[in-house]
Amino acid sequence: MSLRKAESYFLIFLLVVAGVFIYTSSITKVTIKEPVSARAYGLVISSLFLLTVLTRFISINTKAYKEKDKSGTFIIDHPRIILISTIAMIAYTLGIIWVGYYVMTFLYTFGMMMLLREERTTKAWILTAIGCLVFTAILYWIFTMFNVYLPNAWLI
Repeated sequence: MSLRKAESYFLIFLLVVAGVFIYTSSITKVTIKEPVSARAYGLVISSLFLLTVLTRFISINTKAYKEKDKSGTFIIDHPRIILISTIAMIAYTLGIIWVGYYVMTFLYTFGMMMLLREERTTKAWILTAIGCLVFTAILYWIFTMFNVYLPNAWLI
């Protein structure tokens, strides 16, 4: 299977996911009246996701891209990293509900950054932890400023 064909199948899957996101955002029940509700945020973000996936799908299936695409077969270079990333993404999604958004965001970003690093020195561990902590603190600050409500969990 060529790389373009594999990516096309994946993008079709993401188009379906985007459709599900748009649908679930449109039926979201808003409990607190605010100028821009969670429903609107979900619809905007889901629509942007749909637009980017659709744009990529169209661009890789155009004639100009097909002429540039000289790749042979599709080979997965690091199946272990893909498997660990998939499991981590599922754990992150479930952990947001049970543990809390900020704790899971820190753990997920830290874990993924370390997984994808070439070198894992002590300095890299420390700098990555500090960077992920700063990122999570900035998210907390932004969400607090804009009154973004998160699911109630054990360690919110």
